[in-house]
Amino acid sequence: MQNAFIHVSYLELFTVTFLLGLGGAISPGALLTYTIFCAIKEKKQAFSVGIKISLGHASIEIFLILLLLVGFVNWMDNRIILIVIGIFGGILLICFGMIILANIINNKVDTTFLESNTSIENKDFQNNKDSKPYLASMGFLMSNPYWWLWWITIGVSIMVDNGVIWGNWISLIIFIFAKELGAILWYIGIATAVGFAHKLMKKNVYLAILGICGLFMVIYGFYLGISPFFNL
Repeated sequence: MQNAFIHVSYLELFTVTFLLGLGGAISPGALLTYTIFCAIKEKKQAFSVGIKISLGHASIEIFLILLLLVGFVNWMDNRIILIVIGIFGGILLICFGMIILANIINNKVDTTFLESNTSIENKDFQNNKDSKPYLASMGFLMSNPYWWLWWITIGVSIMVDNGVIWGNWISLIIFIFAKELGAILWYIGIATAVGFAHKLMKKNVYLAILGICGLFMVIYGFYLGISPFFNL
């Protein structure tokens, strides 16, 4: 088997995976809201909440990555499948990035969690106040259809394009580490900030980080969509 898609450096693989992973983690959603809720409830123990949520997030994604790798055995020699994966994943990544950028431009990004954390306590998470953050984070991910869509399209495209396969252990380790590092830094940082200081970052800083990730999604999406044709 020829690993025709291994054409990027380890630093490039780390950078691409980290930024895309961070972009997904910082986007407003149920898991982020749940993290803030738990941090408010635990106060000085909020740091441990961030760790548990990050570990749950990493556990389910690593398990999914291993499942995806099993399917790669029969895919890597089929050029048509690789091209379809690259194009579809690239298009979806561009769409995600454009939606983020459009929401920022039109001031439609939900940043209420940055302005006040007291309103979080009125949400439905009160019904799950005794749930375990580790298991809850896994549940939130698996119940999110966009998470599944991201992995079976964009996630697979990134893995194929960067040669993340069985046997290429360095790339596999870098991919997993970079993908989870963004989520770990974000969720631990958010939980700690809420628990100890009861405040997060400024709105403009958050939107700037989100905008950079969104722009990177668009740029890398174009690359991902055309890269398979360079290896024909």
